Amino acid sequence: EGLIEKSYFENVETPKLDKQLPKFLYINEIELMFNSIDKSTVIGKRDYALLELLYGSGLRVSEICTITESSLDFANEQIKVFGKGSKERYIPMNEKSIEALKEYIYLSRPSLIQNNEINAPETLFVNHHGGPLTPRGVRVILDKIIDQTKELGHIYPHMIRHTFATHLLDGEANLRSVQKMLGHKNLSTTQIYTHVSKKKKKKA
Repeated sequence: EGLIEKSYFENVETPKLDKQLPKFLYINEIELMFNSIDKSTVIGKRDYALLELLYGSGLRVSEICTITESSLDFANEQIKVFGKGSKERYIPMNEKSIEALKEYIYLSRPSLIQNNEINAPETLFVNHHGGPLTPRGVRVILDKIIDQTKELGHIYPHMIRHTFATHLLDGEANLRSVQKMLGHKNLSTTQIYTHVSKKKKKKA
């Protein structure tokens, strides 16, 4: 306000807030989610494949919602993904993910899009009307799965991505490999997961 010639607080450091560590699920909790899905139904097959891809590949919800069938390379067990800034990367798929995706593609998706065949979307995942699945739709699906477990609290989609990274590092995965799979530009972004990796902490 120009009332004094200089500020007496120039050299005073502001307190730094601790970085909040990512929340993740334990293996028994993620298993509860998988076990609560009824795979005998068309919707169940879709939900199972969706959760497999979220947990098995660590994709962002925005990435999952834009994947097409042509993005999947079953022969080489990988997915082509366009991440932030339209950067292309290839993510490995495990056997369980491949099995769940094939079940969804051949036994579930055709039934979901049958009422919308003329305007059927190119996107791999569709909603119960046969339209493209949106990030909000993914949240609704996760909420429904959580309700079915009756044991877990609120879980948001990005928490599954945090779980993917934490479990990989728990299993002695290379930090650089995890960085590439997550599509992080800087390694420092990926390093935060080493703080939540329980086994790594004990070893240190």
